[in-house]
Amino acid sequence: MTARNQHPMGESDTNRQNGGMPYLLPSPEMPERVEAIRSAIGPAPSLAVLRFLLQNPGATRREIAESMGLSLPTARMALEALEKSGYVVADLPRSERVGRAVHYRIDRVTLVNDLGALTSWLVA
Repeated sequence: MTARNQHPMGESDTNRQNGGMPYLLPSPEMPERVEAIRSAIGPAPSLAVLRFLLQNPGATRREIAESMGLSLPTARMALEALEKSGYVVADLPRSERVGRAVHYRIDRVTLVNDLGALTSWLVA
């Protein structure tokens, strides 16, 4: 077997993942906040909602969904992920949200800090 058909760790290409895709080398361990931003902005709707809220602070879930062509459940899931990660802040606590319009904004300090951490991790 030639060197190009071998995994860097010495495994043959018969042990490839995903039906023939070569193995990926392990990446350096991600710090907690780097993993937080990677997972929060990974899904396309979350990244789009993040960008929308940067341009439209105080928007409601319905406004976000309608403006972006998202379903309400998709907008809700994106907002929940972003809020859980600390990038989005709501004007009402969860216990007071039922039946009320909630306005969302970006926590720019957390976002900028974590984007910086992501950038540092990527180029390290």
